[in-house]
Parts: sequence; C-alpha cells; structure tokens
Amino acid sequence: MDASELAVRAVGCLVTSVIGAAGEAIGQNGGDAVADLVRNRLSGNPQGEAALRALEADSGNVGARDEAQNVLREEIESDPELRHQLLLHLSSSPINNRDSVVITGSRLSRSHISLGPLTINNTPGARILIGASLLLAVVLVTLAIYGGQRILISQSPTQSPSRQQPQGVGSSGIGAGSQMLPAEKADQALLTAEEMPRGYVTFDVDTDAERDQQDGCAVDGIEFERDGGTPGSEFVDSAFLIYVCSTNEVTGNVFQQIGQQVVERGSDLGTATKLDFSSVGDESVANWYKSSNKAFVTAHVGNVVLRLRYSPFQGAKAQKDEMAEVLRRGVERVRATQSGRR
Repeated sequence: MDASELAVRAVGCLVTSVIGAAGEAIGQNGGDAVADLVRNRLSGNPQGEAALRALEADSGNVGARDEAQNVLREEIESDPELRHQLLLHLSSSPINNRDSVVITGSRLSRSHISLGPLTINNTPGARILIGASLLLAVVLVTLAIYGGQRILISQSPTQSPSRQQPQGVGSSGIGAGSQMLPAEKADQALLTAEEMPRGYVTFDVDTDAERDQQDGCAVDGIEFERDGGTPGSEFVDSAFLIYVCSTNEVTGNVFQQIGQQVVERGSDLGTATKLDFSSVGDESVANWYKSSNKAFVTAHVGNVVLRLRYSPFQGAKAQKDEMAEVLRRGVERVRATQSGRR
C-alpha cells in the first residue's frame, strides 16, 4: 500500500471517528488507534492542525479532508515508523471469506464421496488420500498462522511492552531488535531544536549530565523550552538526559537506578502519580508529581537509557499529548542513530 492510499484510509478512520462511527472498516480498537495517530501527526503541523480543526467542525468538509490527506502522506513518506504503525493497525480488520473456497453440503454414500461438485470414489485409497489432504491443510494453516505472528513480532517497534512496576521502577531487559550505540555518539542521539515540536528553542546543553554520571555509561543532555502560549504563563520546559551504556546488563541496571532516583526524588517533588507511556521504547516508566507540576519518563532503547523531564505538567490531555510527542521524537532519534541513519 503506497503512502497516498495509506493516508486516504487513515484520514477516513479519523473522519468516521469524528462522526462517531470509527471501526466500521476495521476493528474498533484498530480504528481508534489509527484516528489517534492521525490526530497526533496533524496537530504537529500548521496545515494539518487547521485541516483537523475543520474536519472536527464539519466531517463532510472535502477541502479539509484533502489537505489532511496531503499532510499525512508527507509524514508517512518521511517517517517509516509511522507507516509501519498505520499498516499494523489497518491490517487488524476482521477476516472475510470473499473469493475463498468453502466446502459445504458434503456427504458420504456407499459408492462415492461427494464434496459439493466434486465426487470421489469411496475406496480405501481414496479415503486415505482425503484424510492425508485434510491433515496437510491443517498443518499448512497452522504454519501460516505461526509464521504470520513471528513476522509481526519481529517487525514491531515495541517488541518488549513496558511493564509498570510499583513506585514507577521498571524491570530490566534489552529489546531484541535494538542495536548497540557507541559511547562517542551519545551527543548525536540527542534531539536538536529543529526536530522538536513547533515553538521550542534550545535553553541549555549538558543539563544535569555531570551530576547524573553512571558507571559504564556515557552521559549527555540537552534542555528545550517554549513560550507558554498565553500572557503571564510559565515557559514549558523539556529536558533530556541520555545514558549510552557499555553492555545490555549495565543498561538494565542503569534503567532501574534512574527510575529509582526519580522515585526517591519524589520526597521533594511530592506524591507520584503513574502515567502510561507503555508504547515508547523497549520499556518505560513515567510519574507525575502534582505538587511540583513536573513529570518524568525514563525509557530504554537498546543500550541507551533516555530520561525526559517535562514541566509544568498539570495532567491536561494536551500536555500529555505534547509530552508523548516529544518523547516519541527522542526515541526515534536514538533508534536512527543506533541504525546509522543519523
């Protein structure tokens, strides 16, 4: 499926979601997931956001739909992971039997076996042949189902789902498909201001890097901020710390230590409320400290541990969506650097 066709189908899911009929073309969960992906991508682009607002106001607005499809097509062409996620959700449609062969009305008589229009002599050899054919069909179907599951698992960017542990500390482990990043490329795995959502500028580099050293890891950091959007509002701050570790075992230990540090720091920040960013990285843990209006997400991607601090955070959906987008871009930058695409 090319980018244009994929964009048309994905925007169609968004439109049906707007009018309350998401999931007619695919399963309900798949339709909702596609609609959420499209909303997130369109809202990060001025033309896409305008088209999204127009569609939400009038789902029959043809011009807005065309504009949304054009913006999404460009996003799909430039982002292979977005293309994969859309294909994965759009492929979750119920199975139908159009153009397939179905055997019905079968009967066994004394002299022959009738399978619909097919008649076979009822002899011991024929019966053995039929039994062997049916057994072979069952084996082939079983192998096809198993092979399809293995392909989906091997291609999925989230092979090891996040497991949220008590007090926000995740378990260790490295995603099977991630590559090792050399320590000297730690700074290359950090986002730049141009890769951040609209409005962000670089505020500081190497933020907290000296204070947060970990044995066996190279540490680097960067901090971005943007205007709060209204007169008198606080600046929004997004700060990354990155740990590039020497082995998978060290990475798992550092992931737990960094998560524990954030929990311990909660004694100053206030009571922690868990947030769900389970689809980010190989594994992640997230907490929101309401009294201090700060949120932390710690994720690991291969031999890299990435921590995002976002403030102020009051739990609004728009804030969580922006935080998720910033984190997604940070993880994508790490993966691109690991694979040599950066």
